[in-house]
Amino acid sequence: MYAAGPGSGHWQVGRVTVNRLEQTLERIDGRGYKAYRDIAGRHALPRFTLHVDHVQADPFAPPSRMRATVPWEIAALPDAAHASAARRRAARDFLARAFRAAAQAHRSLRIDAGGQSVLDRTACLFTDEGVELRFTVQLPADGRRVRTLVLIGNVGSDLWPAFFTAPERTDDQADPLDRWTRRVVDGLARALDATALYPFGGPPHHPFVAWAKRSEPVSESPIGMLVHPDHGLWHAWRAALAFPGALALPPPDRRPSPCARCAGQPCRTACPVAAFGPGGYDVDACVTHLQSAAGAGCATGCLARAACPVGRGRRYAPAHGRFHMDAFIEARTRNE
Repeated sequence: MYAAGPGSGHWQVGRVTVNRLEQTLERIDGRGYKAYRDIAGRHALPRFTLHVDHVQADPFAPPSRMRATVPWEIAALPDAAHASAARRRAARDFLARAFRAAAQAHRSLRIDAGGQSVLDRTACLFTDEGVELRFTVQLPADGRRVRTLVLIGNVGSDLWPAFFTAPERTDDQADPLDRWTRRVVDGLARALDATALYPFGGPPHHPFVAWAKRSEPVSESPIGMLVHPDHGLWHAWRAALAFPGALALPPPDRRPSPCARCAGQPCRTACPVAAFGPGGYDVDACVTHLQSAAGAGCATGCLARAACPVGRGRRYAPAHGRFHMDAFIEARTRNE
């Protein structure tokens, strides 16, 4: 990092910036993980410029996104690398693969250098400034590992009275339930010295379905939703708390799926537009039906979900069910 070199302005400024970056890292050492946000931005290093474009929110979030730009005079690529579009593509592919090979010993660093085919990728670009490499880094957390993961969710409409009076529900902003969940669970995380994780905010997303299958007796139902022996399809996971220590937990419940002994499995045929079929969930058919006059019967909840005989006493209250159906249609419309 401090190798001797020409006394140009670039090298001198780079050395000062390196000192500042190191000072920042030393200053935030031992602080909460969110302190990493202080390293975001541009850092001129002796032989390249580092751009920290996005800093991950916690040790378990998708990794931080960074770029390294090497000036043309330092990259010193042969003229043949620029001779044609095909040669530029091949040179960029070679550099991305070389970067990946050099980084193999560092498990926290990843670059999408592709497979066998030589394709146009954004992992390596030729810009006006020089050669730009784009990669991700899983920032270290001083050994902070998850020993215990506690899932937080709701059964039936138990959460509805609390959310109904929350300011997020009526402030006319997007995703009120997600924002309310984050506000409440972030407070719990601070009080308990845990890290809050959420199923929303991606992609990519945390593997909540896999976590749920490991933590309680849930399994996939014929319509894809996870079914519980007691609650049926009327349960959901809103967040998780990750603890670095091992907490005392009850033994796991390994009861079998109730679907195996369900006569007729009425959830398969209850949907009026057969949105749940062998090919999976037909989202377009579902949304089109909900937005039509014929979809009024589904306005307060999915009929296929309601057809499950397990946990019928846990069905969502009409207002709660309508909220979810409206939010589903709004999200689908917003993403089209």
